[in-house]
Amino acid sequence: QRLEGELREVEMGLRGEIQRLEGELRKTEATLRGEIHRLDQKIERAKVELLKWTFGFWVGNIAVLSGIMFALFRAFVGK
Repeated sequence: QRLEGELREVEMGLRGEIQRLEGELRKTEATLRGEIHRLDQKIERAKVELLKWTFGFWVGNIAVLSGIMFALFRAFVGK
């Protein structure tokens, strides 16, 4: 009976420890989810910024190519 009592005490201690660890795990999970959400937002902002720069580069290239084509057209047709 003494052994059963000690086993119950150990079991209760282990159950308490498991509950404490589960609580810590839930807190850690919530923290990680928050961090992941924050990183997702940063990535989305970076995508938007990259898209703006890509569009600006594309428009700039079109403008330069149009200018070169216009100059060549005037040089060859204007004669």
